Amino acid sequence: MRVKIKKHRWYPHILKTKDPVTISMGWRKFQTVPVYTMQSDDENDKMRMIKYTPKFGYAYAVFYAPTCLVGTPFVGVQRLYEADDQGA
Repeated sequence: MRVKIKKHRWYPHILKTKDPVTISMGWRKFQTVPVYTMQSDDENDKMRMIKYTPKFGYAYAVFYAPTCLVGTPFVGVQRLYEADDQGA
């Protein structure tokens, strides 16, 4: 599946290729490993892999996922909790 993404402005870190992400898409939740890409400015429209997502602007993410309708919104979460927030 190929999706167009943008990092949320309140999330302080940049996203890295091949870091696990939990995605909620429609009524499904699954974990996947996305590869972030940018579209070349060439005449042949190739997708080129990037190591990190851009700080501002959009990128594409390519990952395995169940099929869904075009235009289905999704949310990706990198961490479900912080290690220091769990208490002793």
